[in-house]
Amino acid sequence: MIIQSANRHSCPIGRSVSAQILGIFALACCLLAAIPCRSQTPSHTATKTVHTTEELQPVSEAKIRELLQTFNVDIETRDFASLAKLAIPDVTVMWYGEKYSNWQEFSDQVLTPLTDKPSPTNTWQIDKLVVTPEMAWGYTTTTRHLSGDQGDAVVWMTFVLERYNSAGKPSASTGDWKITYIESMLKRRANAAQKVGTQDQKKVESRPK
Repeated sequence: MIIQSANRHSCPIGRSVSAQILGIFALACCLLAAIPCRSQTPSHTATKTVHTTEELQPVSEAKIRELLQTFNVDIETRDFASLAKLAIPDVTVMWYGEKYSNWQEFSDQVLTPLTDKPSPTNTWQIDKLVVTPEMAWGYTTTTRHLSGDQGDAVVWMTFVLERYNSAGKPSASTGDWKITYIESMLKRRANAAQKVGTQDQKKVESRPK
């Protein structure tokens, strides 16, 4: 009976300890379950969109060269309608010392008078070309072989180009290249016969009278 009585009084203590152990175990399980859940929670950190160069149109030096060559061909063939498409309407042109503030003025005073005049044979080359994403510049040399004893005429031309988008605004990423500035200088070169004639004339003029 004493043993039974002792067992009967010890049962509540055992159950209390078991409950505490069970509670600690349950808490530990909850903590372990919460850790992976927290690590899997998506982060709401703000991200910044970075535009790579692959999203932009690459700068093509070949396109600039083709445009400048087309300009020279259109001058030779007197195709001024095609020529006008290569430049912006308010292009600035410095032509043999004269300034023209837009394409229409340049066309009326320089190009239109050339319509019925044949173009002399010439050689043309690009001497310098620098291209950036939003702007390009270059200069060319054209040697015109004049008829008869007129010799040659050398024309140096400088071009500035910018890229314009579909809205007609300058753009560093997309759009077509347009000429925004043209400067042209001309120098005549005498042929061999002219040089001899000039030297003989100087000798005659230098003789004492």
